[in-house]
Amino acid sequence: MSLISKLKKLGLNSNEAQVYLSCLELGESNLSSITERAGMPKTTVYETLRQLHARGFISIFLKKKKRIFGVSNPNIFQEIIHEQSLVAKDILPTLNALYHTINQATNIRLLEGESGLRVITNEILEEAQELLSIGSAEQIFSFPPEFFENFLKKRKAKKIPVRVIYTDSNEAQKRKKTDLQDLKVSKIVSVSDRLESLLLIWGKTICLVTLKKKYHIVVIQDSDMVQIVKMMFELIWKFI
Repeated sequence: MSLISKLKKLGLNSNEAQVYLSCLELGESNLSSITERAGMPKTTVYETLRQLHARGFISIFLKKKKRIFGVSNPNIFQEIIHEQSLVAKDILPTLNALYHTINQATNIRLLEGESGLRVITNEILEEAQELLSIGSAEQIFSFPPEFFENFLKKRKAKKIPVRVIYTDSNEAQKRKKTDLQDLKVSKIVSVSDRLESLLLIWGKTICLVTLKKKYHIVVIQDSDMVQIVKMMFELIWKFI
């Protein structure tokens, strides 16, 4: 992952990341030097520098009657993240209360893409005492490796066990060998059709993920429906 991409993950937009990195590489510089380094229009660079200055990433001062731009200590990112963490910790109880109030009336959600995957994995880590799953091993492990490994690490840290039913394949046989180290128990079933979706069950939630190209996710929160689907899972599990 490039420095620009990492800076964007820390909250800068594309222009801010490019201009900030240019300033960092140049040190104290004037607008013309930064513009040349960034390879962007001067008006865009100037406006971006103003935005970075307002957020504390850039300092502006006069030197020999010329306006000079300097970079604040990069540790400012840690300070901002710490402040955001404190704010999030403070407001999460209120947000969760609103979320659960809304979900009493609205129990079906549609999510999409990797952002949708992050939503459901965060909910699993927060809510699940056990995770049940049915799907193709090839499809399950087609998730971005970095994303999957991060989820696996957090799930193991929270000691959330998994029971998974794989459709038979070489990948399924391979993944079954990692059961002990991955805090899971897997079983393998032979089916005639290839599965293109993944079923996840935890707590009072059922989640269906279609795994073709862009992920499409349906999340259903309903105690009665979960009870039926869990019963079906247990019947399949018992007779494999």
